[in-house]
Amino acid sequence: MTGIKTVKTISFLWIGSILGAGFNFLAQMVLARSVGAEQFGAFAASLAAVTMLSPLAGFGVQLFWLRAFGEEGSKGTRWLKGSLRLVRFTTLLIFVILLCLGTINSKKDAYLGAILALHIFGIIGIELVGSLLQIQGRYAALVAWQLVPHAARFLFICVLAFIFASSFSTTDAALAYAIVSISSLALSIRFLKQKNRNEFLFIDHEKAAENSFSKLSHPSATDVAKESWKFGLTGIIYLSYFQASIIILEHISGQHAAGIFSSAFMIIAAIYLFPAAVYQKFFLPKFHRWENENITLTREILRTASLVMLMIGVCSMLLLWLASPYLIPLLFGQEYISAIPVLNILAVAIPIRFLASGFSAALTKTTTIKLKNLVMGCISAASVLASFAVIQRHGIQGAAIVYLCTELSLSIAFFIIAKAVVFKGSVIGNKA
Repeated sequence: MTGIKTVKTISFLWIGSILGAGFNFLAQMVLARSVGAEQFGAFAASLAAVTMLSPLAGFGVQLFWLRAFGEEGSKGTRWLKGSLRLVRFTTLLIFVILLCLGTINSKKDAYLGAILALHIFGIIGIELVGSLLQIQGRYAALVAWQLVPHAARFLFICVLAFIFASSFSTTDAALAYAIVSISSLALSIRFLKQKNRNEFLFIDHEKAAENSFSKLSHPSATDVAKESWKFGLTGIIYLSYFQASIIILEHISGQHAAGIFSSAFMIIAAIYLFPAAVYQKFFLPKFHRWENENITLTREILRTASLVMLMIGVCSMLLLWLASPYLIPLLFGQEYISAIPVLNILAVAIPIRFLASGFSAALTKTTTIKLKNLVMGCISAASVLASFAVIQRHGIQGAAIVYLCTELSLSIAFFIIAKAVVFKGSVIGNKA
């Protein structure tokens, strides 16, 4: 793929991600303005619980597919049947766990949590199909597939907010999420059945025939689990610090505080979609293939992309600092004005995340994933423990500071590991 074509593809993926994030952001903005900070905080905490457990439901299968097809080419189709059996079991298990967790809340919050638990099925279906579209290089279809559910949720919530007006509640919004998720699941099942019958072709590469990491011709669900669990663990660890602050805030400081923090965090999460589009959607499948073919190319891309990403991240942070006094009241209303200092603290994490994303993606390989999980697990555990202590004393701003420190710690750790393993002693920015 030429440089110009690569830039065009990444730009297309980024624009698609921005549109998806925009619809998601607008849907939650309409909800936040309609129900107030307290109810929005309860909704955000329940949604965070579903999102945080979603990697366990997928059990890392979608990321494992990137590795399997990246290394084996079209021979990776042998992993599909066992993968789908595993995901059926784990998703149903997590759904039941979410229902059980809801029983510890008030009756109203338990009902909200039970409806939002259905969202897990949509998340998994969209991720599995998206993974196959990534592998095939069908980026236009990938953008459309991931964009439509966000747009549908936004439209549903707008229609419901208009119809019910003052009586519109978080339960209505949860129903919109559930309907879209079940619809996404139905479409995913249809798509995956076709793929399971090998009614398509994957892109092979030169060394695909040499790269089989397993001799099993028909891997079972257990065989898939043995290979995929480490990728699922990465997702769980990541979301445990990415989403835990909202849940801990609700527990310690109440639903209003969780709502205020969530409004600021939504903006940060939307900005984070840019490095995710570049690395997770475009480069990650290629990194798995280049691990066996051309590690030098991975190094060169990381050197260049890291510098560009750092500059974009710094510019984004400065723009957000300038805009935050106007952005928060404009988007969410005066009730959320206390989110401005929180957003200013979280904004410092933007260049850190932009820089670290490339190193993180390069470490999602067979040889480094366990080390990456160990480092992430230690830092994430420290982050969760620190959140309980710091939020108790400093509230919402304390949660933002803990999150910032976590991002900085992960960035430093990923840089050190990537320099030692991927670059093998070479200095970033110098030729190997």
